[in-house]
Amino acid sequence: MYKTFLILFLFFYVNAGVGQTTGSPLYASFLKDTSLSQAPDSLFFYNWNSDANSWENGWKEEFSYANSGLKTAQSNYIWSADHWKPTHQTNYSYVDDKLSQSEYSEWDDYEFDWFPRNRYSYVYDSQGRLTQWLDTKWNPTLASWLNDSAISYNYNESGLLASSYVSIWSATFQDWENYSETLFNYTNGQKIRQVHSLWDFDYLIWDAHRINYFEYDSNQMMSSQKQTVINSFHTQWLNDWKTDYKWNSNNHVQEETNWNWFEDDSSWSESTKTIFYYDIRNNLTNKIEQYFDAYYLDWINQFQTINRYSTSNKLIESTLYSWNYSQWNPVFRYNYYYPDYTDMPEDLAQQIQVYPNPANNKLSIHFFGSFRGAIEIDLYDISGKKVYNSQIQYPDSDIEMELPDLPDGSYVLLLINEKTATKKLVILH
Repeated sequence: MYKTFLILFLFFYVNAGVGQTTGSPLYASFLKDTSLSQAPDSLFFYNWNSDANSWENGWKEEFSYANSGLKTAQSNYIWSADHWKPTHQTNYSYVDDKLSQSEYSEWDDYEFDWFPRNRYSYVYDSQGRLTQWLDTKWNPTLASWLNDSAISYNYNESGLLASSYVSIWSATFQDWENYSETLFNYTNGQKIRQVHSLWDFDYLIWDAHRINYFEYDSNQMMSSQKQTVINSFHTQWLNDWKTDYKWNSNNHVQEETNWNWFEDDSSWSESTKTIFYYDIRNNLTNKIEQYFDAYYLDWINQFQTINRYSTSNKLIESTLYSWNYSQWNPVFRYNYYYPDYTDMPEDLAQQIQVYPNPANNKLSIHFFGSFRGAIEIDLYDISGKKVYNSQIQYPDSDIEMELPDLPDGSYVLLLINEKTATKKLVILH
């Protein structure tokens, strides 16, 4: 069971962490941003207590950086008995600004000290490309690091990842054993196919189990990816799932729709959908996740993430909400703090008055303060669909909006400047 879990983790690492670009949906679909470009010195996680109607401490991460900006340490804590208790930490070392080793340790309450667990080593070629990832585990009895697993990477003449191989260390044979192989195919520099195979110990060959296909639009952005799996008799490839992507004019993912294949009627069925919203600085401000109700043949809200950013464009808060068929309820929240972080000015929502509410065909907004640049105004219906959008440069203290002809009901008004304000609005004719 342990080895199976390990390999699943390794395969995810290979396919999600290598060969991805910042234009990949993987990066556009984040909930919490852990990229080094943000460089927070701490991250706090809070759970919503619906009984107390308040946020409660969950866990936190603290980060240290070298003068070059590279992360050197990450320490994790959980909130327990009214204090922060250490749980695990990772230390990073570099050679020529390339990550060469990371060491993971866990806190031992009895010894009141850090206990080493895993050490990961990274090897690069002369062009700075990762060629090997090695995982060793600490053996306290032998007081030494022992091989556990490894991944090797090979590149084609264009410098693109051509193959990766996962190996497991055999303590019995004191040698590496094949486990999985992943092959990558490209057209004009775009990855179009990815074949994943497992090692067959009986026939001593690579046995293909899964193939992923990728398609792109005219702007070279990924428009869909599909996975096929081999049947139990190893005689036929079967559809498994697919994902379609839509992009906005700034090449940010705007919609991501997942489909499942039903072999009985040989058809695709919509499964889940994620809709992404951005502010005028292309920051991801809102993400709504829905599932498809096959009975009502409609999309049903499930989760919503709202992100807030500082005036210097850094992510400072990410909050997840769940939908209970009538309103969004908070679930958990991330807060990010930076070395140059200062408290935000008075909350934007407190600087804005929206009236009348309920509204008819006109809406007035009063600003109690002055604002730099533009304010973007978005209006969403209860399903999460944007039904109105406007941008106002250097707004006066009062503005009046002509609303489109919308049905009676509840709406969410989003006002985005250097911060984001959310107002509930009722339209009643």
